[in-house]
Amino acid sequence: MNKSSKSRILIVEDQKSFREAAEAELQAMGFATSTAEDGERGFKAATNESFDLIISDIRMPGWDGARLLTELRKKNPQSPPFLFMSGFSDFSLEEAYDMGADGIIAKPFSSHVLEKSIQNALLPAATRWSSKQPASSQKIIGEFSTVGDLSANLGICLGRGGFYVQGFQELEAMPLGSNVNFEFSFSNGDLKHLEGTGILAWRRLRHEISPRVDAGLAITSLASSCRESVIKYIVSHKVIPFIPNHISE
Repeated sequence: MNKSSKSRILIVEDQKSFREAAEAELQAMGFATSTAEDGERGFKAATNESFDLIISDIRMPGWDGARLLTELRKKNPQSPPFLFMSGFSDFSLEEAYDMGADGIIAKPFSSHVLEKSIQNALLPAATRWSSKQPASSQKIIGEFSTVGDLSANLGICLGRGGFYVQGFQELEAMPLGSNVNFEFSFSNGDLKHLEGTGILAWRRLRHEISPRVDAGLAITSLASSCRESVIKYIVSHKVIPFIPNHISE
């Protein structure tokens, strides 16, 4: 892979055996690698050097992966891409996306999943979202005032790689991982149109007042008519979450 030979990856992992195994795996794929034993050392390395991607364990003594990601996103809300490695079920994809991670790789990982996750994370959004996706029979449509307007328990909040959506009951019966077409229009604000295809990444039911579906969709493609304006919106608003999991203020 030509791209991988030019890409530098920082691996942050406290367990020496796993850190060395991950480094050997990535080097065999053609990536240039550096390592750090904990989040604080990882942060110093990322501050002093330039990396195309950071892969970090979540649970570590001292600075864990969550703190590392938080501190990195304070410095730069949108780069470098960041993947968690985790063998724990108590840290969900929903949480990771909201913090600003670009994904989670489950431990123990397979070479295929690892390489695919890395390649996807390294792709610029404009390239990743221009790919053709299979048509879906499922579609959600909405008209709103602005992105982030969640009045009447219906609306969306946009992240760097997807969006949080609430109030679309048709998502309740869909299996996670399903393809969903979407088309939203906004009467006010910087972004007027959002259309494309996504994958149902997570879902939860809320019953505080009346039953409501909250869900996170990872964008897989965007229509050419809105792709540039969506990327401009994300950059200008310094969006941190990959997919928000709550109402953004």
